Amino acid sequence: MIATGSPRAGVDFDEQTLAPEVPPLERAISYKKGCYLGQEVVERVAARGHVNRKLVGLTAAAAPEIAGGSEVWLEGREVGRVTSIAALPDGIQVAMAMVRTAAAEPGTTVEVRAVGGASTARVSAIPSDTRPPSH
Repeated sequence: MIATGSPRAGVDFDEQTLAPEVPPLERAISYKKGCYLGQEVVERVAARGHVNRKLVGLTAAAAPEIAGGSEVWLEGREVGRVTSIAALPDGIQVAMAMVRTAAAEPGTTVEVRAVGGASTARVSAIPSDTRPPSH
């Protein structure tokens, strides 16, 4: 599911997550529809032009192994957390992470800090680009 870009409810997003923060859910929003539950929040996002965080894909080398809950860092600041992770048959790790928009641009190189150490990862749009980050 992770490699195909299908986020899981309760794992990658929950009831506190706004639909515009999850790219596959974002397309379900109609900004032209009449009154509906949650319209005020959706209109506030539209007026601001962006959300503060976004679910993105991450691709990392096989070691060290990262896990759900691992911190995502960019330029010395924690910018998010890994929500789910999977290993591909070729050993590459693909993950989903909820990160601040400053770190959500595809191609951005981030550091993922896990129990076993830090790993370099590349941000990708969902569905993930499964090429490993270049060093």
